[in-house]
Amino acid sequence: MQSGRHGRSAAALPDHPAGAADVLDVPPQPGERGHLRGGGCVIEAARRYIEAGLRALPADRETKRPIRAVGRWKPYIKRPPTEAELSAWFANGPDALCILCGEASGNLEAMDFDAGGELFNAWWAKIPADLRAGLVVERTRSGGWHVIYRCCATVCGNLKLAQRKTGEGVVTLIETRGEGGLIICAPTPGYEVTQGDLCDPPVLSEDERDALLRAAWELNEYLPPAVNGPPDRPHDARVGPMSRPSAGGVTDRPGDDFNARGDVRAVLETHGWVRTKGGDNEYWRRPGKTSGMSATLKDRVFYVFSSNAHPFEANRAYSPFAVYALLDHGGDFEQAASALRQLGFGGDPHASLADHANGANISAIVRMSAAPGACPSDNGVLGQTIEHRIGQAAPVPDIADPGPMPAEMLRVPGLISEVMDHTLAIAPYPNHVMAFGGALALQAFLAGRKVRDPGDNRTNLYLLGL
Repeated sequence: MQSGRHGRSAAALPDHPAGAADVLDVPPQPGERGHLRGGGCVIEAARRYIEAGLRALPADRETKRPIRAVGRWKPYIKRPPTEAELSAWFANGPDALCILCGEASGNLEAMDFDAGGELFNAWWAKIPADLRAGLVVERTRSGGWHVIYRCCATVCGNLKLAQRKTGEGVVTLIETRGEGGLIICAPTPGYEVTQGDLCDPPVLSEDERDALLRAAWELNEYLPPAVNGPPDRPHDARVGPMSRPSAGGVTDRPGDDFNARGDVRAVLETHGWVRTKGGDNEYWRRPGKTSGMSATLKDRVFYVFSSNAHPFEANRAYSPFAVYALLDHGGDFEQAASALRQLGFGGDPHASLADHANGANISAIVRMSAAPGACPSDNGVLGQTIEHRIGQAAPVPDIADPGPMPAEMLRVPGLISEVMDHTLAIAPYPNHVMAFGGALALQAFLAGRKVRDPGDNRTNLYLLGL
């Protein structure tokens, strides 16, 4: 067992690095309200933090917020408090400090391990020794932990990294405090830095930060219900397990069918998402980011962590249909369902998303009214046909649905794929099959300018889009 220079045990930290810096400040002892061992005081700690580029404010231990005298604390995100403000705030002897996270403190972020730090040891064991050796680690009053660092890039808002569903609801076990968040810190009573120096937190690369977050995500035990519809349709907006195909292999609604068998990876890749790790739990990186991860894909549920992954929201899960609707159709789920119907998704070609909006399936009526010779009968019963009126039902062709075109068949290396990528990137309603047809037509046109017979006949390619 190793100990710091002041004799504090490091046994609670697995493989605690030798020579790690000791506790920055010792919590006040009984009868020493607002003072630190060695003659220091809370206001002096606040001054040191501010001098080190951290935005420190006096706090209330119970509410874990800045004291009432501070008033609206958001302005201090943009500027540090003045000496006059500090003196006025600490005149009544507050004994707690908080630090604002995010840009205010130089892109400071803290990982907060709750529930008595239940998952801390498991998380710590996943972190490379050289990375964890430089982290600032702080014990909290509740028995949890803070892991504190800066990042070379802007940090996002608070993220819930690991949760668990219990009989009383969902419990958050690990979360971050980032932009717009704050942490209570030493020398607040009950808070003790056990590794590193709060005045000198390490500056991590994006990859190093992602390694910390990824290790926490791997300990997550709960995913919220997946978004599967527009927000104004609450009965469709959240679903549990993805809908399963019927006995015929497909579900009635095109969105449910796409959830069951659609290629959500192709949709993501078309819009610039990059898969960084395969397996049962895939890692994906958002467009515009060159390293790290922004989301996972597991059991056909796309879970987004990043707060910069528009049109997705952080800490939300999305079904494949929702991913397709948001990326390919700007969030228009009705339009997305119609487009999927054209691509062969859904059990009944005459049904629409509206058929099921209120739980009523009128596809049989629609099929009858769409049959050859359909017209109202003498008694006005909807859907009867001329043939039906004379006792013969109109024939309905029984054509097997071949399903959507496999995505890999639409990818021809070279010019065609490049033209497809360009078309899909600028199209208001991207469609892989139509983009392929257009690229093929362009290739045929270019070939026709070079290839001809003695009669000056050129090559021709006829395309029919259905």
